[in-house]
Amino acid sequence: MRLIRYMPGLGLRAWSLFNIVQIYAPHYDGSNGGEEGIPLKVHLELEYLPKSDLEEVYNQIFGDLEKAETLLTESAYSPSSSDKSYEFGLDAVRALRARVALFMGDMETALEASSHFIDTELLDKEDYWMLWEDQFGSANKEILFMTHDLSDTDDAELIDYHEIYENNGVLLSDELVNSFGEDDIRKESSYINANQVPYKYIVPVNERNSQIDRNLHYKHFRLAEQYLIYAEAVLQSDPDEAMRILNVLREKRGAELLTTRPDKLEILKERRRELFCESLRFYDLKRLSSELNLVVERANGSVLTANSPLYVWDVPKEETNSNPYIF
Repeated sequence: MRLIRYMPGLGLRAWSLFNIVQIYAPHYDGSNGGEEGIPLKVHLELEYLPKSDLEEVYNQIFGDLEKAETLLTESAYSPSSSDKSYEFGLDAVRALRARVALFMGDMETALEASSHFIDTELLDKEDYWMLWEDQFGSANKEILFMTHDLSDTDDAELIDYHEIYENNGVLLSDELVNSFGEDDIRKESSYINANQVPYKYIVPVNERNSQIDRNLHYKHFRLAEQYLIYAEAVLQSDPDEAMRILNVLREKRGAELLTTRPDKLEILKERRRELFCESLRFYDLKRLSSELNLVVERANGSVLTANSPLYVWDVPKEETNSNPYIF
């Protein structure tokens, strides 16, 4: 029993460290490992920790994931089908390892980890609705890890993810909406529409559902992301293979197929279309803004330039007050 609890715990710690270092430290590209990262809290004891450097942080992340993958593989642990998407098991560990490797530019590891998934078929265009409305269905293989109903009271719709959008007046940009082809199922009004808060996780009212369901089942790791990681990781060594895998995804989503080899910017655009509102866009811009000279202009006139210091958030004051070694 302890071993079973330990395995997902390692993966969850790696996931937490990755998200924290993405937000509060510079982008790590493998060459700047001596820059300040985040404090590495890996013990329960009360301790005040200075920031570890980026290389130490990423070594800890990869160490946790490698140990978790080894334990999960050697133990042959397999959750029940009804629990699989809710447990940080082997699929989630491999998906996170692919994501982390991609974001630090380790394309060999990203390719190896994402390769575990590309032989799994995506839903057909006609069944895309199942990804969001039938997350428990046996035919839905696209969800690798999700959390169940993040709202913490019975009044879910008052406090859930979508209320965050509504309260802050967040709308999808016309640029994003217009980037979808006419027959792209991801542009279906149930999920995305101009001048509308993102409805990606709400179960909408339609012929299948008599009332709206705002209980958030948040999909943290999905099959389509692994296709996109694989395409980017293989792009330099085999651009035809990158185009092939992108076209597999685009065909399943009802988008026009690519007829020329993609570049990294084209893959980034596809990531934006597929993964909007899944908490990855900021990370993508941070890792690629310098290489692709990306400049983001918001409707209010603010501009986010390549290598902007805004890509590194300030550590909250309550944290620096609690730990004198965090400056």
